[in-house]
Amino acid sequence: ILRNKPVKAFSYQDHKAHIAVHMSAMQDPHIQQIIGQNPQLAQQLMAAMSAHVTEHLGMEYRKELEQTMGQTLPPYNEDPDADEEMSPEMEVKVSQMAAQAAQKLLQQHQQEAKQQQNQQQAQDPLIQLQQQELQTLTIEQTHAGVNEPQNNKCPDQTSCQPPASNRSHARAICYTRNKAKNFRLPPSQRAAQQA
Repeated sequence: ILRNKPVKAFSYQDHKAHIAVHMSAMQDPHIQQIIGQNPQLAQQLMAAMSAHVTEHLGMEYRKELEQTMGQTLPPYNEDPDADEEMSPEMEVKVSQMAAQAAQKLLQQHQQEAKQQQNQQQAQDPLIQLQQQELQTLTIEQTHAGVNEPQNNKCPDQTSCQPPASNRSHARAICYTRNKAKNFRLPPSQRAAQQA
């Protein structure tokens, strides 16, 4: 593609690998800088690269459909003059099976995307802090009968005096609450609170 020559994807190729290479090349700053010197050439190359990546996507999707269906789809014939045509009955049958497999594949891809989103959110520090606060509140509600003030506020550690056996737990709760409140304050007020 970079040599401005026609390219073609083939069914036996590792399409995910090819797509990764092509996408990396399109985003590479060195390639963008060189191609960017000729805007007309850049437009042609990007259009050719997009078309080629789309060809790989189509072939990869076909492979995934075949795996989901458990059988090979009839070959796609690009030659309109070829004699090999599917009978209408066979075409209907293949289309129905492909539609069912496409639904299964869609559900699988949606589930994978949801899992990836959940993993990304789990790594987000703000979400981690919110989860810690939620866990703290859950622990507090579980231990609500432990000599805590009725309004569930713990302004300092001296106001939380549970029995000796639970004292370290209550101190941890007080500390966590104060840290969480302090975290929400602007930096100038945070410094004043700590002083």
